[in-house]
Amino acid sequence: MKKSPIQIAGSLITSTGIILAVISCFQLKQANDDYNVSVRVVQTRLAFDKEASIRGASKAMANNPDLEATDVIKMKGQIDSAANDTAQERLANVENDFSNAKILWGSGCGGGVVLAVIGFLVNRRGKSIVESQKKCPFCSETIKREAIKCKFCGADLAAQPASKPTTPPTLPPVTPPKAKAVDPFARPTTPRFLRQENGAIHFECGYCNQHIEIDATGGGAEIKCPECGERQNVPTS
Repeated sequence: MKKSPIQIAGSLITSTGIILAVISCFQLKQANDDYNVSVRVVQTRLAFDKEASIRGASKAMANNPDLEATDVIKMKGQIDSAANDTAQERLANVENDFSNAKILWGSGCGGGVVLAVIGFLVNRRGKSIVESQKKCPFCSETIKREAIKCKFCGADLAAQPASKPTTPPTLPPVTPPKAKAVDPFARPTTPRFLRQENGAIHFECGYCNQHIEIDATGGGAEIKCPECGERQNVPTS
């Protein structure tokens, strides 16, 4: 069955929605993977910075024996605090990027699903419209299936068959059978009288059985058969 423009539009909308939803879901998964990787990188960097602060405090104490332990602890705390602040800032940026990605690709995924559903409903609507219509068997215009009269040509559909009427085949004209061929060696026969009416004699040729009609005044006269050409006398009884 040929699809209507509404069905074609519904199929295109459905296909677009499915493609959008698949791409958005893939990108959302990719954004989640990138977020997890970025969080691990920030945590690793923070641990590295804290280890570096310990090494720095040990080195400071080795280079300056007179340095008090409280100063070393204070210096280490400052380095750790700076590392924590940097790590928190990086985590905030990572989470902000991930939040934006979730909004963007989540909306795309949801919108794709909505488009697919709308396209499906439009396709169903177009199919129901097509099923509720038919073509007039006389003018081929599209009308409602329940119509009993065509609004275009005015044909009465209730009194007509469902299918388009076909023109009956033209039969060849009926031709009378040809008279029998004359056998020249056959023995001649006498013409057969049929009847006399309305002042005419009706008889059959004695050679070819051709029906002959002649005026009654010619009874007994010799005539030539119009079919086979043989001469014979017109019978009178």
